[in-house]
Amino acid sequence: MKYNKYPCLIMAIESDLGCGRNMDVYYKNLENSDVVLPIMVYSRLSSYQNAPKWIKNKVVYNVPFTTHYLENCYPDCKLDPDEHITHEKWTSEFIKFIYLIKKIYKNRAMWLLDHPLPILEKAMGPHLIQIFHGELFKIGPASYFNSENMASFYSYDRIFISGKLLFDEVIRHTKINPKDSRIRMTGRVLNDSLYTKELNKKHILKQFKLNPLQKTVVYAPSWESLKIWPIGKRNKDVLNLEKFCEFIKSNNLNLIIRPHPICIYQYDIKPKIIRTIKKFPNMYFDDSSSSSYYGPNKTIIAGDVLVTDLSTISVDFMSLGKPAIYLYPDNSTGLWGKFFPTIEQVAAVSYVAKNFSELNSLIKKLTLTNESLEIKLKRKETVSYVFHNNNGTAGNIFLQELESYTLELMHRENSLINKLWRYLFKRNGKYKNDIINFSARINI
Repeated sequence: MKYNKYPCLIMAIESDLGCGRNMDVYYKNLENSDVVLPIMVYSRLSSYQNAPKWIKNKVVYNVPFTTHYLENCYPDCKLDPDEHITHEKWTSEFIKFIYLIKKIYKNRAMWLLDHPLPILEKAMGPHLIQIFHGELFKIGPASYFNSENMASFYSYDRIFISGKLLFDEVIRHTKINPKDSRIRMTGRVLNDSLYTKELNKKHILKQFKLNPLQKTVVYAPSWESLKIWPIGKRNKDVLNLEKFCEFIKSNNLNLIIRPHPICIYQYDIKPKIIRTIKKFPNMYFDDSSSSSYYGPNKTIIAGDVLVTDLSTISVDFMSLGKPAIYLYPDNSTGLWGKFFPTIEQVAAVSYVAKNFSELNSLIKKLTLTNESLEIKLKRKETVSYVFHNNNGTAGNIFLQELESYTLELMHRENSLINKLWRYLFKRNGKYKNDIINFSARINI
């Protein structure tokens, strides 16, 4: 495939934290576009090699590049998957890659970012699009809104927002005008498969080899779970997990353990958990990684009750009206930090367990009795502040907005090559009339 036949190019920068599913899902929404061609950029060779098979257009940036290499999406040299490079080296290599892209595609390259990258953005050129990472928000050193990132928000051509929560935070921190036309509300693209019929609970339980006649508890520790709850990553904690599994078994329940991918790939907790749960029936370890299109969504669909230490997966879970139990003994810690929902707002639509006895009682209550319709609706309403459009249409909205922006960009550019327009003019896409009208104006 010769990329330079396309009028515009999307460069998707995969996160370096083992959380590449965010970009994978956006790529999936772009692959059938008539207007843009997505190319996934991986930061490590191991990520590149483990990428989903359906990602056809992909490159690794921290190896030597040639035009032939880029156009064929295949590495022409080797790199040790375990090689670690400094941030300075990382930045230097990426800037070289950016200049290569600019040399080949000039200003026809659009850059899709899931985090502010101020140093790199200066080299990328004028067409920058921010979609934010899969996490709802970040605090501390990884915050989107650190002082060094502020200027980035004024240079983006588009800022795609998942919901009112993120919108409010962008406005509060950056002081951008709330009516700024660059801000577009889409909803959470990663969650679309939760609200459509493409995932079936009965089929998922069968796939996980769990009992479809039993209720299912999901335990989803975050990557910071060591700070909050003793069921977790250290060897001494396995006894606590075993005690939890004994309780699940004695109450005839299924258990799915779905840790954050960072817990699996950086903290290597999978062997310890597997050693424990294989002693019990109807238990499953979900290690669907960042290379999985559905990510945790199968587990969310399969579960009836969620147990977590304030992982943001709980908002996905509650958006379906399902109950979450928070292991939250200290209001001053946890991933929520100072952001919405507060612990009071969370408690109003969910449950809090401060010890193992309370956890057991809550699980029994929620698996043996049905909650009222009122609490389920209130739960959905509360988390609707976080996600816009919980109806499975976020991906389509994103694609429409991006294609509309791309056409606008193409109309603005006076240096488009006539061959590109002729090529696109022949294609049967939903934007054919736009292309015909614009082609007439520039006398192609």
